[in-house]
Amino acid sequence: MNMNNQIDMFKNKWWYNNIANIKKILVTDRDKYIYDLNTVDLKCKNISKNLSRVKKYFYAMKANSNIEVLYCIYNNGFGFECVSIEEIYYIKNVINGNPDILFTPNYCTINEYVIAFELNCIVIVDNEEVLINNPLIFSGKSIGLRLDLNIGDGHHVKVITEGYESKFGIALDRIPYILQYCSMKNIKIVGLHSHRGSDINNISNWENAIKLLKNISLSFNDIKWINIGGGFGTELKNNDLHNLNQILDNELDIWIEPGRYLVSEAGILVSKVNLVRQKGNIKFVGLSTGMNSLIRPTLYNAYHHIWNISNFDTASTEYYTVVGPICESGDVLGKDRLLPKTITDDILLIENAGAYGYVMSSNYNMRKPASEICLRVK
Repeated sequence: MNMNNQIDMFKNKWWYNNIANIKKILVTDRDKYIYDLNTVDLKCKNISKNLSRVKKYFYAMKANSNIEVLYCIYNNGFGFECVSIEEIYYIKNVINGNPDILFTPNYCTINEYVIAFELNCIVIVDNEEVLINNPLIFSGKSIGLRLDLNIGDGHHVKVITEGYESKFGIALDRIPYILQYCSMKNIKIVGLHSHRGSDINNISNWENAIKLLKNISLSFNDIKWINIGGGFGTELKNNDLHNLNQILDNELDIWIEPGRYLVSEAGILVSKVNLVRQKGNIKFVGLSTGMNSLIRPTLYNAYHHIWNISNFDTASTEYYTVVGPICESGDVLGKDRLLPKTITDDILLIENAGAYGYVMSSNYNMRKPASEICLRVK
């Protein structure tokens, strides 16, 4: 890649004009997660502007739970989608306010439901068994149901959350029984929820979910809202969101849960090179951190662009496999990446690390993962 093409590619990236500051951060740290709050803010505004007919927005905080990130999203009028009681406690403790909280657990203890009701959360149940086993807990309560529409989608098979092999959701053929049971036990079903996967960029999937949920809602008496769920893809454009907005109406309140869409592009992982070596035909670049900080390439075969920002004024001429220091063959962040000639202590930047990065990190091998810092780039 020649330099002119490289500069054209990066000039609209938030981090490109901030490389000098990024390098300063790496003077005392060998690796770091860096988030740009301006990008988070812009993504929130893109959602609220282009999906103006959506009634409520909930950020799926499992994507990134950094406090400054959460406040940026909260200040844009978003509530929070939580999947554990610990996430609910966290939001209650760190947000100075009273945000809407949507509780969408699976296979949790019944006590988590009890506490969620006590804390006035909106509770969604994703199976009939928990209702049948605990009728007294749910009697007199209003709940949402998570349905399996069998139109799962996403960037990898491990993130698809609908279909008969998925552990999530209620099969549609069970609806008549659940309606009868909830009526008998005085459980009011006020909402229907679908979550089909993660990083869904196919806009027709979103349109189909809306149509299916609206049609299914006709079988219920008390439905007030339908939630088309999370998994908004990072490749969705404003025009995609605008077109989706056009098929919404005011018959029912529409809710959404954009998670990674708000934070993925806002985050980068930067790490210094510990070692460069060649083994056979493969040139390895070994970073100071690896799957202990960013497990997505190992877990999902996820692709993250990787750039050498120490040699940004040098043409990319060498192919490298970028790895970390973890004692696992799977500790590979990127294979066959075209980079400038790379040496020890160069800084490599990994893009789209703002979602499911630090939150999924670990101390495996007793190596601490990269820590976090937030910026507001001018």
